[in-house]
Amino acid sequence: MAQAQPVAAALSEDQRKTLDAFIDRLVPKDENGPGALDCGAGDYIELCLRDYLAAEKLMFVSGLENVNAFAMRTQGARLAGLSPEKSDAVLAEIEQSSNLRGFFNRVRRLTLEGMFSDPSYGGNKNFAGWDLIRYPGAKLASSAEDQHMKTPAKPYRKALYATPQARQIQQAR
Repeated sequence: MAQAQPVAAALSEDQRKTLDAFIDRLVPKDENGPGALDCGAGDYIELCLRDYLAAEKLMFVSGLENVNAFAMRTQGARLAGLSPEKSDAVLAEIEQSSNLRGFFNRVRRLTLEGMFSDPSYGGNKNFAGWDLIRYPGAKLASSAEDQHMKTPAKPYRKALYATPQARQIQQAR
């Protein structure tokens, strides 16, 4: 059986650092559970940019560059080099008042998809997003006991799909 070829990255190392810094501040890890990085949202976004969102890649990369330019202008460093407080200030200003609001909303949407989608799409590593919201997973059938709702549903740890691309990108990171 032939060995699968590694998946080429959609983003450069610097672009990925900016994306990771961005999504880490959107949904940071805290006492309630994992953040976007822990859930693999960056892997999900990168896989999407290689596949069905390939037409958006240039716009996305341009957006990341513009975020860094804004951070440099307002805080004196690229987003990945800022403290959490300064990163939050940059992102809050982008969300509220800048011409980058549309890009902010796109990254936020993709981040949430990466946290809570079926793991086969490249995010939600180890079902961390589903655990965070106590979603037991998709089941084809439920037992009578499950339907009583006296106790939380038992987790069903299976992705609905198992795409080779998703497995490769998760193994590469």
